[in-house]
This record gives sequence, structure tokens and C-alpha cells, in this order.
Amino acid sequence: MLLISRAPIRLIGILGFLTTFHASAVENLGDPYGHLASDQLTVFGFSQTDPGQAPQGVADPQVMRLLPDINIRAHQKWAENGLQASDYDFSLVDVYHQKHIIYIGGGTAAALFPSEGSETEFRDMATRDALNELVDHGNGRHNGSLANPKFRDHLFNYIKLQIDGGVDGVFLDEINGAGCSGGEKWRWNGNECFDDYFLADFNRYLLAKYPEFSPQDWQQQFAMESDNIPDKRFPVEDLTNNFNYREYLQTKGFANQPLSSENPLAAEWGRIISNRMVPYFGGFLEQAFVGYWQDLVVRIRDYARVNYGKEIYVSSNGIIPFVDFNSLGMYDYNVDNNGEEVPYVPVENGHLQGSVSLQTHFRTLKAYSEAVSNGAPLVLFIDWPTQMMLDYESLPASEREDFWRIYVAEAYANGIFYALHLKTSIDSFATAEALGLMPFFEEYAHFYRRHSGYYHHAVLSAATVQLSAENISSSITQQESQKRMLVHLNNHNYQQKMLPVKDLQIGVPLGHEPLSVTMVSPDFNGRKILPFQYTNGVVNLQVDELQFYNIIEISWAPRHSALHCNAAAHTWPQGVSVSGELHNKSSTTVNGWRACFSFTTPPKVDKYWNLSNVQILGNTVCGLNSAFNSQLLEDYRLVLGLNASFDVELPLAAAQSPWLGCSAEPIVPKPNESLSCEYELISDWQDGFAAVVSFRNVSDEPVNGWDVSFTSSQALEIAASWSTALEAQSSNTFVAKSREWNGYLAVGESQQFGFTALKSQPGNAVSLHFSQGDCLSNSL
Repeated sequence: MLLISRAPIRLIGILGFLTTFHASAVENLGDPYGHLASDQLTVFGFSQTDPGQAPQGVADPQVMRLLPDINIRAHQKWAENGLQASDYDFSLVDVYHQKHIIYIGGGTAAALFPSEGSETEFRDMATRDALNELVDHGNGRHNGSLANPKFRDHLFNYIKLQIDGGVDGVFLDEINGAGCSGGEKWRWNGNECFDDYFLADFNRYLLAKYPEFSPQDWQQQFAMESDNIPDKRFPVEDLTNNFNYREYLQTKGFANQPLSSENPLAAEWGRIISNRMVPYFGGFLEQAFVGYWQDLVVRIRDYARVNYGKEIYVSSNGIIPFVDFNSLGMYDYNVDNNGEEVPYVPVENGHLQGSVSLQTHFRTLKAYSEAVSNGAPLVLFIDWPTQMMLDYESLPASEREDFWRIYVAEAYANGIFYALHLKTSIDSFATAEALGLMPFFEEYAHFYRRHSGYYHHAVLSAATVQLSAENISSSITQQESQKRMLVHLNNHNYQQKMLPVKDLQIGVPLGHEPLSVTMVSPDFNGRKILPFQYTNGVVNLQVDELQFYNIIEISWAPRHSALHCNAAAHTWPQGVSVSGELHNKSSTTVNGWRACFSFTTPPKVDKYWNLSNVQILGNTVCGLNSAFNSQLLEDYRLVLGLNASFDVELPLAAAQSPWLGCSAEPIVPKPNESLSCEYELISDWQDGFAAVVSFRNVSDEPVNGWDVSFTSSQALEIAASWSTALEAQSSNTFVAKSREWNGYLAVGESQQFGFTALKSQPGNAVSLHFSQGDCLSNSL
């Protein structure tokens, strides 16, 4: 397998137009690869609108509710609209940006309609079959010839309009011409892409591959006629004096089946798979499409670099080189299982077959994408109009939701992403809102947003997890920089509903003893601390319940080393009394802390002391400091404890006690990771304004003290503030800090503060930008 490197692909020198990467005053000019980080992309949405389809200024409200990091196809030129700037509603780009959503435009790289040029231009840009006839794909659509520089210009020109309109990136669909399939006319047998432009490049390919061939060699090797052979004396475009492959096919009787195995030139011509570019080059077509695509990508990227000084995202439908992320449509008639179809939406008799694991296929796609696309992220979506989309929509409501719970989780667990489907541009397909999925999507996306760090810079491990139950797919990802291993568990015990697995025993191979084991899931709130035993290189532990998807974090880095907890327990038949001591062994003061007490069975807390905000998380009880004991000076010791009872009678023997141990950690404010915020204009006048900022703890842990940083578009003088200590770092940079009475935020709890300010530019609107990446706002 040939891995594609960041150096430009060498195509045996057959395509002379290819741009090569060279030094330039404009950074990265000529480089087909993008230079945007993908770490910020975790939650993907799919909501497509065609140009002119929606009322001006109206964004899909589903996108505004979901708040994905990116909408991979916000608009697409897929029909005849989109050749003029006025066809697009670029005001939506600003609407997206106010919500910190990346806006991807684009269109088709294949479809061409007669109205997109004069009759002469259309007939020149459209590709042909081996009879030199146009191939109609229905509704007046034909395929343009990417071998034709004028068609690539045509695509580039409408993409330029979109870059001028401010889009963050472009998605070009069907870049390899729908596979040069021949369509229904030829029963998809590959009888297409035989126009003059492809034939000229085929001549260039043959002459470059066989530079020493004599006329006799051509005749003997490929059964060519003496008056129709490649001839370097004539331009490759001269199909009268040079080789004419169409004439060859017609003469040899292959014009209706040009890819027949009996055709001596079929292997040299090659055959591409729609939306899949192979990581090796087996023939002319494979090489040619990579070259045409590279030429187009370089022109698109360089236009944004030269004219706007920015990098933009580039994607396509499929697994394609030179992209910032691959967007791969899930459709029937794929050949992803060694030539056989993979049921990416497994449905039988109208019901979801959730017992089917797609892990093997997901891993194959990931490896394929990494080989072709230089490690770019891979994002799946349900393609349309396809039978898979119809099968998905026909599922019972609960099973549609289960589809996402099972297969989004399994995709993320294996290093790829999945775009939540909101709507297509075809009205006959239902929206997520119409299907009743939006409340679920909002909650579900929130989990992946909160735990985005688990899904970036994570390397799939070949290690195997030992499990005590069947029908569970498991995967391990390593994050050495974080000194942690993540074990992903996906339940496939499904019979029209998920059957949870109880008391699952797990063994995870690890070369050294971990310091902590915790678990999160979209199926429960918070984070559970898991007791474990390390024996003979294996971490052994028990999961109380696996519904759809759990992530176990095994860490060998101390989360916090400053605070130590020691405790002892006294057991009686229905309960236990735990008395412990917190000891600050660090050389600094601890200004907030949390302590957790673990048992072998779920407890009920009857009484506790020197704790507050006590929560039961499975078999673990966690509590925070009280207002009077939050500060622990160097070497300070604090006594704390609790009484707990159980539903079962306990043995009195110490060896059989339900008590496992305690742990403690300081609570350090992490505003940029923990808070989601929005601000609202409550009053505005010529010289000033008043605003209220609301924010919510979206992390898995309580926040004990917060600060919110923001900048303004002009210098401000703060006149007053409430519910915060508001400090000016500069004339337009500010930090709002918690007061002593409102610094604590439980998981999911909200808080707000407000202020009034005087403008340095009276009469001009003010916009605020918050360091919290997902702070939402209206413009002031």
C-alpha cells in the first residue's frame, strides 16, 4: 500500500498542468494540503440547503439548537442555481460565526446542466461515452469532464464566489465524476469519461509509461492498428494523427463494454470506485483524477491565501487526498467489504439490527483514510437519496434514536466521527425536528463536546480487552501525552431495544499499575470512580452497568498529588461509618477540594460531616468542601466522614467489608473548559450599554470559583457591575471573577453577572468576544 505523503503526488509525469509546491511570499502558496488544526472539530452536523431554497437570512433552526462545531454541507450548488453571487445567502455565514459554527459551502464537481453555459460550452464541458455521445443522468443532468480545463475553471469560478462570500470551507461532491459510471444508460458499466480531453491525457499517460515503444510494440502489446497508435511526433490532443482510444474501442467491438476483461487496454485505462480514491495507482483513471483534484484544490486554497490571507477547509464525498477532513456518505451499493456491500444502516424487516457491530468496517475505513488522506479526520454521514436513508427514516422512533446511540458511539470509539443528520435539501426527507430527534441530539452532542479531548490525538491500540459478557465491541485508544488509556465499550445486546449488561468484569492489559480508573458515559451523569486490582500486567475492574456506550479512563498520571485522604471504616449489619482525614502535603494552599468514598455496592448516605453537595455516583459518594473549610494551608489536616447504609445485610468480617477507600483532589477553576456562556444586550444608548452574561457548568465536575474573560471591539470604561468582581486588564480586555458567595457551580448549574459600560466610540455597535469557545451572543 502506498502512503500519500505531504509532498505532491508524483503521477509518472503524465499530467503536465500540475502545480508544484514552491517557496513564495504568500505562506503555503501552491501547497495542496491545508494547514488548519482539526482539534476543534468534534461535533459535526449535516444540514444542507441549496442556493435560493430558503428565505433570506433564515438559518436552519436545528443547527442553531444543536450548535455543532461545523456543518459539513451548509449549502451546496447541486442544481442550476449557484453561478452568481446573488444566488447565495452569505448573511448566514455571519449567523453561524456568531454561534462559533464553521460554515462549509461547496457544490458538485460532477453534475453539469445545459443552462450552465452556451450550447457550445455545455457540449464541450460534458463528458462522453465510447460512442462519443453525451450521457444523460436524468433531469437534464450530465457529468462534466474534469479532464477539461474549462470545466475545472467553471467549478473554480463558482467556488471563488463562495470564498468571496466568507465561507470557511468547501465540500465538493463526487469529485471522481460519480465513478465515470455510464449511468443508467450503460447500467453503470464504466462507459463514460471518453471525451477528447480524457483521451488526450490517456495518450500522455501511455507515452510517458512506455517511452521506448516502437509501432510494432504497440501493435503486439495492445493489438492496436498500425494507423492508430500513440505517436510522440504529434500533440497528444491530435486525435486524428495520434492515438484515438474511442476509435480503438469501436473498431475492436468494446464501445458498449469498454472495461471488458477482453479489452487489452482496459487495465491501462483503469476503473475508479465512486467516492473512493485508492492509495495506489493501478491505471490511468486513478492517476488522472488525483491530478485533476490536486490542480483544483491548489487553485482554491491559493485563492483564499492570496486574496484573504487565510486557510480554508476542503472536503469531498469519499476518501480523497488533499482534504482537511474526509466526509464519507453511507449508502447502499458500496463495495467496502472486499467488493461486497457493508450495511452501514443495519435494518431488517423494518427494525434496527443493533446487534450488528460495524467496528471492523469502521477500522478499515479509518486505515483507508489515513493511507489516502495523510491522516485527515474521517467523518461519516447518511447519504441520500439512498435506500439507507429510507431505511433509517422508516425505523420506529425509539430505534432511530438507538441507531445514533449505537453507531455514533462505535464510530467515535474507533477514531472516526459521525455527522448528526438534521436535514437534506429534498423536502420528501424528514428533518430531525420532524422525527422528534432534536432534544436527544442536543443532549447527545453535549456529551461529545464535553469529552472532546478523548477523541483527538488518540492512537488505536491492537490490545484486546477481556470481557465477561458477549456482544460487546471494545477498543483501546492511547493518549501518551495525557498519560492515559481509554477503553471504549459498545453494547450490541439488542433486540428492538438495548439490553443493559450488569456487573461486567473487565481485564485490560497495561505494562504498569495505574493511579486511577474512572468512567463516563452519555448514558449517565457525572464521572464514576472505579475500584480496580492490578495483577500480572492486567487491570481488573467491574462495570456496574453498560447500557449503550461507556468510556473507562485508566490514568497513570496523578490527577492531583497535593491532597491525600486516609480513612477507616466501622461496619455493622446494615451500614458503615467512615472517618477520614484530608492532609495537604503540598507547599501551597488548597482553595477548594473534593473527597470521594468508594464501596463495593451502592450506598445510601445517612449523615456526613465537613462535607457539602454530597452526590452518589454508582458505588461512590463524593462531596465538596463547605464554605468554612475550603482553604487548607500547607500541612493542614481536616477530619471528615459519613455514615452510609445498604439494602443488603453486610458481613461483619473486615475482609468482607463493603468499604474500599477514599481519594481527594483540589478543585481548580477551569473556566475555558468548564463554562458555556451567552450574553444579552438589555439596554443600549448612544454612549453606552448594559449587558448580562449567563453561563453554565458543562463539565463533569463542580466548579469551585470561576472567571470569565472577554474582549470588546472598542475601548470601554466599566461604569458598574453586579454579581462579579470585574477587572479591566486593558481598555478592551476584561476578567469577571466570582464573588465568595457565588463561586460554586454544580454540574449543569447556571449563574450570571452583569455590567454597564461607556463606549469610546459613541454611536458605534460593540461586539464582545469571550475566551470560552462556545459563548453565544447577539451583537451589541
